[in-house]
Amino acid sequence: MNIITPLQSINLPGKTSPQVPTEGRSPLQIQPGQLLKALVVEARTDNSILLKIGNNELVAKSEVPLKPGQQLQLQVTSTSPQLQLKIVGDTVNQFLGRSLTLVGNTIDIKALFQSLQQPSSLFDSLSLNSKQSLESFFSLQQTNLASGNGGNVVKQMIDNLGLSFENAIARGDTGKAALTLKASLIEILSSFAKGSQPSENANRLLSTVEFFQLAQLHADSSQQFIFPLPLSFLEQGFLLIDRNTDDEQGNGDYDNQEYRFSLHIKMTELGNMQIDFFHSTEGLFIRFHTDSKEKAEFISSFSDQLKEAITDTPILGLSFATDAEDPATELARLIVPEGKSVLNTTA
Repeated sequence: MNIITPLQSINLPGKTSPQVPTEGRSPLQIQPGQLLKALVVEARTDNSILLKIGNNELVAKSEVPLKPGQQLQLQVTSTSPQLQLKIVGDTVNQFLGRSLTLVGNTIDIKALFQSLQQPSSLFDSLSLNSKQSLESFFSLQQTNLASGNGGNVVKQMIDNLGLSFENAIARGDTGKAALTLKASLIEILSSFAKGSQPSENANRLLSTVEFFQLAQLHADSSQQFIFPLPLSFLEQGFLLIDRNTDDEQGNGDYDNQEYRFSLHIKMTELGNMQIDFFHSTEGLFIRFHTDSKEKAEFISSFSDQLKEAITDTPILGLSFATDAEDPATELARLIVPEGKSVLNTTA
């Protein structure tokens, strides 16, 4: 096990401990099992290193040699009596050579669910938790999002994916972890023969879920949040939320905050689309990006209906552009440093 032991403490919730200077920085909230992204700023001759985690820097001891510029994936193994971090991977290298087809399809469990129903004994062989998780997720995916409760439905699907699966287990909340789609997929892979239809479907879905877990880890997790959009009518899709850096308190009074988020989606009929939202205290700005002039004109023809549908806040601006890119390309740009590539160019 490759362990890093910080010689200076990061702010821990509910504890009084020496702190890294925090001028202009946001204190990190650390929990056992949590995954962190770190940059090696400096490597010293006494096996100590200077790490940057979020906006904080700390000096630590490392059991393995590290080089300046390395980006690490760390897991918090202990916070008491001292903070310990385990190196679980080099974040950048986890993407290199990894096929972008992992996000080529949305997280649609219909094919998996159907393969488990024929014969029904396959579904009956699963644990009660997995059956409940699959049935619940499948039901959510069949819900009509135009019913007025669409936002809640999408949130439930994202919450039930298991993006925090490992954190829940590390906290001892195995009950919550077991009721996620990721737990169900892991059970299917361990229960059915490799190459079987359920196994193939589960493996593809699990790869997509884990890709988004890595994507969130590699993003600036204190400022950016990346969520897959598990909607069956999308070929690809994810939601990017940029946290408002001026609101460090996170008081939840959204009507009086400025915040940005964008949808990156691909649909069979409409192709690539990006929809940017900017909310200010005065109202909402929306910009649609499509991949052709004809599609932009088609979408703009529904402007009046859109303005009538959004009643909670005034729409201050509605604009259209034709520069939308494939969502997988946009996701790669977010998670892979400039000059790197996730494309495997080997024959």
